[in-house]
Amino acid sequence: MMRQRLHRYVYLTLVLFLGLVLPACGPARDQYQDAHSPDDLAHTDAPPCASANGESVAVGACTPPEGHAELHSEHVDDAVRLTPEALAANEISTAIAGPKTLVTTALLYGRIAYDGDHLAHIKPRYSGVATSVHRRVGDQVSRGDLLATVESTESLTRYEVRSLAAGTVVEKHISVGDYVEERETLFLIVDLSTVWVDFDVFPADHSRLEASQPVSISAGENGPSATSTLSYLAPLSDMHTQARLARAILSNPKREWLPGRLVAGRVETRRREVQVAVPPTALQRRDGAYVVFVRMGESFRSVEVELGARDEHAVEVTSGLQAGSEVANENSFLLKAELEKSEAHHDH
Repeated sequence: MMRQRLHRYVYLTLVLFLGLVLPACGPARDQYQDAHSPDDLAHTDAPPCASANGESVAVGACTPPEGHAELHSEHVDDAVRLTPEALAANEISTAIAGPKTLVTTALLYGRIAYDGDHLAHIKPRYSGVATSVHRRVGDQVSRGDLLATVESTESLTRYEVRSLAAGTVVEKHISVGDYVEERETLFLIVDLSTVWVDFDVFPADHSRLEASQPVSISAGENGPSATSTLSYLAPLSDMHTQARLARAILSNPKREWLPGRLVAGRVETRRREVQVAVPPTALQRRDGAYVVFVRMGESFRSVEVELGARDEHAVEVTSGLQAGSEVANENSFLLKAELEKSEAHHDH
């Protein structure tokens, strides 16, 4: 009897407990299901994604949508946007890519020399002692001017030594009282109105040069410059240096080309017409390739190019750039630096 009462008591207690708990749990479960229904998950801003084996991974670990990387590269990685004020402040100029005549030249080095066809070695007729000397180095003389007198040791008579040409006394090897030999040069007189320019031509340029080619001659940044033609090319090379002599004749009315002065020369060896060329200052190196910065409105886009022939003023572009394109020229390296700075910031 007591056992039946105990069972009844336990049963009633369970019924009361379940009656209180189940109503409270039901609405909460329904609310959770309503808040996380399949339709809402399908439209969330950060949908879950799956790994390669089909298991779900955390939101944010997915690969960005296709096309996002290209858009980022197009507007950040490959281009720099600058206002006209920024261009002016940084002195970035532009140039138009287009047809150009490229001139290939050979660079030569040499020196100014006396014109061997316009000099005179003045020698005594007889051996003797110099009794008077009338000219010094640097004096200008005319043909027939008195230079010195010598007393012959054979006849003991004096005779005059006179100039055989007009020009400048560039060497003097006599003083009063000197004993002079019959074959000894007393004075060297040179007409400096013309001079020779003797260049050393090394083997790499031997086949590129020939007589009558134009040559531009310069004596340094603050020195004179002139143009002439090659008048002579030696048929043989120096046995020690392997250089051949190339010579030009230069007019020197102002006496500004002094013998012994070092000079440089450029000889035009070839001309070539190209369809697209840019100034050398427009080229920059990025990732082992040459690029130019093409202007598009207020932006400059980095464009990889392939190069061909070049000269001192222009470089041929064989692919990657069309004629008529406007490219950054002077100070284009500032665009490269700005682009690399932006890429470094993006990587971090």
